[in-house]
Amino acid sequence: MLFGPAANDIWPFLDSWDKLEHWFRIRPGATADTILIGSGPATRDLRILSRDITREALAMRSHLITAGGAIDTFLTLRTVSARNRAGQLGVGTEVWVHADFYHGAGSLPSVVRSVTCAGLRAMRAELST
Repeated sequence: MLFGPAANDIWPFLDSWDKLEHWFRIRPGATADTILIGSGPATRDLRILSRDITREALAMRSHLITAGGAIDTFLTLRTVSARNRAGQLGVGTEVWVHADFYHGAGSLPSVVRSVTCAGLRAMRAELST
């Protein structure tokens, strides 16, 4: 939850894959169609099968594959009622992140969970009021 700004105000900070990769500390892979995600020594190389951005819905989706299996990832923003740190009711943005893992994902779910938590903490620290 990001307190203060509405989803439309947050979207410009997340509206491209480069910006999203910054927040979640995703690095380019060895080729243009790969990315590296990692948490400590558990770095994984993922091949990008597809990436979609739906600006009207403030949403992003990617389909990735690694040696152990495939993953679909989703990120969606929505404006919600929220309480700020002082307890006052106002506007906020809910950042919804979801991942579907397929057979053989191995340690990928724990790496993705770690990367997601770190990315959401960074967003909250920098974008919340």
